[in-house]
Amino acid sequence: MYKYILIIAFLFSAGTARAQEDLFQKYSGQDGVSTVYISKTMFEMVPMVQSIGFNLVNMKGKISSIQMLSTERPSLAQKMHQETSKMISKQHEELMRITEGPKKTTFYIKKKGETIQELLMISNTNDGFSLILLTGEFTLKEIQEITSAQTEAQ
Repeated sequence: MYKYILIIAFLFSAGTARAQEDLFQKYSGQDGVSTVYISKTMFEMVPMVQSIGFNLVNMKGKISSIQMLSTERPSLAQKMHQETSKMISKQHEELMRITEGPKKTTFYIKKKGETIQELLMISNTNDGFSLILLTGEFTLKEIQEITSAQTEAQ
């Protein structure tokens, strides 16, 4: 019985990861869409990283990848937000929500034990949408340091 539950859980998590990858690939190269992918190797080559409003200086060696997706096209923003909402699974835990006028930003984490494997930041307004996906292995304290820099930038 437990064997089947583990297999189903693995397949579900693999499906979620695949959905995220598909989302970035689907919109990459489209007019009015910006995408960024930073690999672990590239991240480790940069001596001091303070990027996208996040304090990532202490995260070297802990980040597997950073992916960003954004648009200022209202029709695409709404579509991207809907598709991203479908990516949020029961394995994700809402960490923080910020609402400032029409701008809504939500942070989600995905944990394995005490280790956080994924930080997902979704930000949308009436006219735009952005998604930042940070994967790796880090602690809640490190996530707090990252998100505090983002909330100060808001």
